[in-house]
Amino acid sequence: IKGDITNAVNNFQKSLGQFNYYKMDYFVCRILILLSQAKMDIGDFSVAKRYLKQARPICIDLNESLMMGKLFVYEAKYFENTENTDAAMQSYNDSIEYFQKGELYRPLIYAIISLAMLQIKKGLLSDAGKLYSKAESIIKRISDPSVSLSININKLYLNSILNKCTLENCK
Repeated sequence: IKGDITNAVNNFQKSLGQFNYYKMDYFVCRILILLSQAKMDIGDFSVAKRYLKQARPICIDLNESLMMGKLFVYEAKYFENTENTDAAMQSYNDSIEYFQKGELYRPLIYAIISLAMLQIKKGLLSDAGKLYSKAESIIKRISDPSVSLSININKLYLNSILNKCTLENCK
């Protein structure tokens, strides 16, 4: 896998040069975020942070909901991987705000799930429950069984922690 990611990084970097040359900021932002993701996937967090730092002012200038939401999601993932849970939770909250603003329901749901899982890790179980309820109300706007399943699996996990059921008898 590392070889495949390294190959992808090389291709992204070539594309980045072209998009910079033609001043296509949306794609520059997108590729910088993808580069940060790829670097995190292989454990190179210092380089991932550098790409996120480069992407931030470009994304802010664009102020486009999808790119801002993705920027905050990957900043959150960076913070999670470097064990800065509070910063990760704030970044997930920021991403949720942008995804809601843009009515981008699929990434919104996954940001909510990620934030709720962090809250569970920190023992903020009732906050996580509220997020799952919020996610369930959003799911009604879209018909995507895989997203519904993700919410249900995570709610099941929370309910088992709260001793409302066991994994064998939860609904």
